[in-house]
Amino acid sequence: MSLLPSEEQAGIPAVPHINGRWQRVAASMTSMTASPDGASLRATIQEIVPEALGAVDCAFIVLDESCDQIVFESRHQDHHSRKPTPDFEIFRTWLVSQPTVVVIDDCRTVTWPSQVQLTEPKTMQPVLIVQDKVDPAMFNLLVVFGESVAAIFSDEDLEVARALTVHAGLAVRHVLREENARREVMGRTALYEVGKRISASLAMDEVLSLIIDSLQRVVPYDAAVIFLLEPEQDRIVVQSGRGYGEDADSLIHLKVGDGISGWAAKTGLAVIVPDVKTDDRYAQSRSETMSEMAVPLMKGLEVIGVFNIESDRIDAYDEMDRALLESFASQAAVAIQNANLHEESLRTRQLEKELEVAGDIQRMLMPRKFPTVSGLSLNVYHEQCMEVGGDFYDAFALSNQYIAMAVGDVAGKGVPGAITMASLYTVFHEYATDPLNTPSDVMTVVNERLHDDRGTDLFATLFYGVLSLSNGNMRYCNAGHPPPILYRTDGSVSLLDTGGLILGPFLKAEYQVGSVDISEGDVLVLYTDGAIEARNKKNEQFEIEGLIRVLQTCPGLSADEIKEFLTTALKRHTGGSTHHDDVTIITLKVMAGFHSALRVE
Repeated sequence: MSLLPSEEQAGIPAVPHINGRWQRVAASMTSMTASPDGASLRATIQEIVPEALGAVDCAFIVLDESCDQIVFESRHQDHHSRKPTPDFEIFRTWLVSQPTVVVIDDCRTVTWPSQVQLTEPKTMQPVLIVQDKVDPAMFNLLVVFGESVAAIFSDEDLEVARALTVHAGLAVRHVLREENARREVMGRTALYEVGKRISASLAMDEVLSLIIDSLQRVVPYDAAVIFLLEPEQDRIVVQSGRGYGEDADSLIHLKVGDGISGWAAKTGLAVIVPDVKTDDRYAQSRSETMSEMAVPLMKGLEVIGVFNIESDRIDAYDEMDRALLESFASQAAVAIQNANLHEESLRTRQLEKELEVAGDIQRMLMPRKFPTVSGLSLNVYHEQCMEVGGDFYDAFALSNQYIAMAVGDVAGKGVPGAITMASLYTVFHEYATDPLNTPSDVMTVVNERLHDDRGTDLFATLFYGVLSLSNGNMRYCNAGHPPPILYRTDGSVSLLDTGGLILGPFLKAEYQVGSVDISEGDVLVLYTDGAIEARNKKNEQFEIEGLIRVLQTCPGLSADEIKEFLTTALKRHTGGSTHHDDVTIITLKVMAGFHSALRVE
């Protein structure tokens, strides 16, 4: 065995001479760059590397050391990442002590991991090994098997191999990013289609079948099942399944706690099992299954079922697959809740059941917490009225440099209003979370989607603003919503009313962007019409002027204290009686040090 020194010690020039061979190498690099996906890049590497180096075979592997996952293998056609095998870990440990370029005279003197060697070598062959890192996390490994000991690798071969290793690593990183982006887009598209179907149908079997079939496009599986929990029987039973044969219903009814799905039902936790044969929890229902993933279906903090998928391959699922399955499980949970409550309302004909659906959907979609930003005080007061549903609010970070805030109100009651709100939430978040979309862009798309999905029978109002943490400027768009109040330290008041018409009825409606600067000490109050239309015993509304009067009494108070003043005044006005509409109030107070807060905590 001979070990070559590093490239610095060998004095190999950084820029090769341009000759016929290097022109072919450059063409090979171009082929790598042009590969549209992982399968094409694998085939390209396996073809051009041996040809460029006069070798009989090669293996190119990329290891993401940040998560200890092999994310690319030129000899493996599966797109899933996988944990390094024990023999590869041993090989990697040996590589740590070697130079970045190693030539081994006889390949039989090294114990090769399964990812590198396909067949047992019977003759003496030279091997060229190149190690490289495209970035601190991505470890690239190229192993090239020469034809015979008589055709030893030259210095130029080493230089070519290093160049191909670097470029292959860059090509892999690009392809992985593109494939992940495509998977994310496919997942979002599939989820949107599922969301539309949920809005259009309350037939549980139909919607759950759609969810299972849609998932196959983004997370391939060989078998899938949605279980529902029967608490009184302490078991989970099949609601919809694929790949288990005709006897699935009788084969895979599990006690809570039994099997991987039963464990997920008991704990409320998602689980990925790379190899079911090594997991004591596994209860066999398919002899072909090698790996499995299960996530619970949740209604708030309560487990109502389990979404489970299985693969005939070892280590088939990764964390991205888990995130996608959890998103589809959320849709399944919504479908189950909608269908169950709808069936109950049909049986009882009670309006209260429809309103319970609306309330459940609204609470599920509302944010659990707001982002925390140094220099800003932000809170929300939300009171849901069981006679009318449909208030919508949110606040989230954009690119760690902006805070986005939204408040809206859906016309309609019960399940129809809740469905419209679910559509509003889905479409709004699909576009508002892209920092490249302006508030008016978001309103235009939301208006078109609501019109297409719901027609003109139901509509919504919505205010959406994006506050820059660097300069305090807020760009906003108001689609027919009661204008938020900006109360400044000097006592002046601005109403944020720039925008356009309500969302839904008018397909070609146009929306404008408003702009306002918010400074230290200013208070911004977003609200729904339930706050200003609240009536007292004399049938007098609280109105915008009522909110402004309260703000005039709150100089120097924090957002939490202002919220308490506002809600106390509102309750005093109504005499503590039940509101006839949902009430939502978002209060934002700019404090000292705001303009230095460039990142969300």
